[in-house]
Amino acid sequence: LDGPVPLDCLARQAQMPVLRFLRSFTAATGCTPHAYVTERRLVRARQLLRKHDASIAHIALDCGFAHQSHLGELFKQRFGLSPLQYRQGEKW
Repeated sequence: LDGPVPLDCLARQAQMPVLRFLRSFTAATGCTPHAYVTERRLVRARQLLRKHDASIAHIALDCGFAHQSHLGELFKQRFGLSPLQYRQGEKW
């Protein structure tokens, strides 16, 4: 999850055409592959923020986000707190 996850690579792994894979994945999980990967990255970032002292920028890169502000924006949308607020223990 720390790098790009191209849809065509996922489809190739599943041995399906891209559109068929996209439809099948979405039907099985209720979300697109992109949304699924983003959610997994956010969950991983939350775990790292709780357990490690690495910088938020480093955690963002380790989880596959392009930059710290991308993580911050999505983290706040998903969890209602910035990564720093979460790390400092607000509302856990």
